[in-house]
Amino acid sequence: NLIKVCARAADAEVAFDIYKDMLASGVKVEKHVYATMLKACAAQIVVLNHEADRRNQLVLLERAFALVASMEDMHVRPDVAVWNALISVAARAEKLQRAFDVLDEMMQRGDKPNGRTYTALIDACARAGEKDLAIRLYHRAINEGYDDVLPIYSATINACVKCSSGVDVVSAMEIFADLQRAGVQPDSPLYGCLIMAAGRGGKLDLVETLYDEMLSDGLVPC
Repeated sequence: NLIKVCARAADAEVAFDIYKDMLASGVKVEKHVYATMLKACAAQIVVLNHEADRRNQLVLLERAFALVASMEDMHVRPDVAVWNALISVAARAEKLQRAFDVLDEMMQRGDKPNGRTYTALIDACARAGEKDLAIRLYHRAINEGYDDVLPIYSATINACVKCSSGVDVVSAMEIFADLQRAGVQPDSPLYGCLIMAAGRGGKLDLVETLYDEMLSDGLVPC
């Protein structure tokens, strides 16, 4: 719980201090503690979003990978939640290849990706401006049966917004159509991302249509 507070406060330094106290006190460290530690790292990396903080971001990234590596010494086997959290750390640090390296390792160890795995990977692609790769992952997730996970749709639409070659409104709306066909209820942030895509694409009529549709779905603008 203390480390969870650190994660919410985006303070990985205090989280690591608490972790050291746990080890020194002989308290058994469970898997979920490691996952929460990684969430603290990811949260602080987001806070360190200035160019001058890039070194500190990369230090936190390496500390996160070292933490997972240390689980072997503690005789604790990483689970999917830990792998997903580590992918999120790599994504927030904008290290796309490292995120896919984690995917490779988790699969080599026999852990199957779940919906949150794909969401984290698609987020990593979005931050790198790799929209086409994000969409390939999205279709892979759909084919594996994760089409009922709202964050996958949101992350992929976000990738369409952040595409390095410019916003892709058509693909964003196609994903939205997939969501509707699957019977998944969109939320206000997803509509916000769609509206951003339409706005950046200069489609103001579509902006108004999406806004009206959001209200008709009973959603309050975020």
